[in-house]
Amino acid sequence: MGRNLTDTREVLGILSDFNEKALIEFVRFNHEFSDEFSVGTFLDVREEKEIDQLNVTEYINRYLAEKGIGINDLRSVGNKSLREELIKLLMEKSNLSLRGIAETLELNREMVRKLQVSKDLSP
Repeated sequence: MGRNLTDTREVLGILSDFNEKALIEFVRFNHEFSDEFSVGTFLDVREEKEIDQLNVTEYINRYLAEKGIGINDLRSVGNKSLREELIKLLMEKSNLSLRGIAETLELNREMVRKLQVSKDLSP
């Protein structure tokens, strides 16, 4: 009793010798792996979110209209803060995977992944 089923250090050690880097890689792997399956589903229980697959485009279009920009403007360096805000909103309020967010916003997956990693590391 009281003993963990898995040795965390051993598992993270597979990814990297450095604990922080291993954690980052684990988060990245977890998000990429979850793209292969239904994100937001765990033990056949789906968490209800404000934005679902059916209204995500409507939500994005409304957000962009309020900000006075188009979807192609999100790639612009001048719109970085708006892009990051929209990505974070979608991460929090939808069941979209990181890949789904990137595809829907027509952005590079790495842009979205970097935001997720920075969000996971922030206190």
